[in-house]
Amino acid sequence: MRWSLPEADPTFNLTASLGITCPFNLTVVLPPCLELARGILPPTP
Repeated sequence: MRWSLPEADPTFNLTASLGITCPFNLTVVLPPCLELARGILPPTP
């Protein structure tokens, strides 16, 4: 792989993917999951 892409930076790829995935999960995925959990789990006293 290094021979075909000698300038590829794996840390940049990892940072870029986390930079996109983490905000998406926090803003789009987490709120529906919380509402679903509130609907399934009984309220705590």
